Amino acid sequence: MKQYSKCDVMLSKSVESEGKIRPNYYLMKDGKDLNDLFEMGLLSDPASWYVGNVIKYVTRYNGKNGKQDLIKANTYLDRLIKYVGGKDELQQKSGDQ
Repeated sequence: MKQYSKCDVMLSKSVESEGKIRPNYYLMKDGKDLNDLFEMGLLSDPASWYVGNVIKYVTRYNGKNGKQDLIKANTYLDRLIKYVGGKDELQQKSGDQ
């Protein structure tokens, strides 16, 4: 796996696209973000990262950032669904052989 240095991180302000928060300050020069790196093997179980963040943002939304935290929770839930869906497809293909 490619190693990233602090110099690889592009610093810019957060953007909101399609109602989702995707902070550009987490993007590397190659366009990958932390979530992509986790899925590539930086974490042994990226699903736990997504679940933890969903729980964090849903439980704190009322006392902290309101709707913005719910949008963040939804972003992580969408990533979890995409990640689990991709794993399910790989398992089905390997079972078909």
